Amino acid sequence: MPGCSQSRIAMFRSLEADYEILAVLSRHPTGHMPAQELGTLVQWEKSRLSHQIRRMQEQGLIVREPNPADGRSAMICLLPAGRQAIEDAAPQHVQNVRRHFIDLFTPAELDTFAALNKRVARHLAEESSPEESTPDESALPH
Repeated sequence: MPGCSQSRIAMFRSLEADYEILAVLSRHPTGHMPAQELGTLVQWEKSRLSHQIRRMQEQGLIVREPNPADGRSAMICLLPAGRQAIEDAAPQHVQNVRRHFIDLFTPAELDTFAALNKRVARHLAEESSPEESTPDESALPH
């Protein structure tokens, strides 16, 4: 990112990580889930998740509690300050996605991107099935 200081990039990455964790927890009906499930959903390594959880816990956004169903694991629980933080951040996040991604493309390019995304999603869904699938070229705009 030309023109951005390293500290600004680091701050952005930290905020992005906070947002990702808070978004997952806030969408969960109870606002809490086992740490292993959270790690799977955000596709992070255990050590990265652990460090991020510690930082967010220090900020009062979440809390780590023993899992009542399994004494060996932890539940990650969204605190009221965390819920407020995600609610406050969501509109700006949407604006940033639009400004730094959506607005950079024409409608035709977005259609192409959507078609490619569908193709990848289909491939991943079919990956475990034994039959071979071929790309659907007709789904791509020319």
